[in-house]
Amino acid sequence: MPYLLHEVENENGLCMDFIGEAVARLDEDDTIGPLFSKAMVDISNKLSKMTMNDDYKPCVNVSRKAPRVALIPANSARLS
Repeated sequence: MPYLLHEVENENGLCMDFIGEAVARLDEDDTIGPLFSKAMVDISNKLSKMTMNDDYKPCVNVSRKAPRVALIPANSARLS
């Protein structure tokens, strides 16, 4: 989860090429989807416990970007 909270430009973050490749392999590798799904749930839980005084921006940014890279839609059917 911490890698997803860093911006793409940050050396500690995940680059969009890596995320794109992982999303492309969701159907081939059954371990990728649950990893991203758990990370998104963990980020959401962390965000739900924050106040306006906390550093919530990284969590919000990931939540905004996830649908654009198909992390949430691709995994929503697998979570149910």
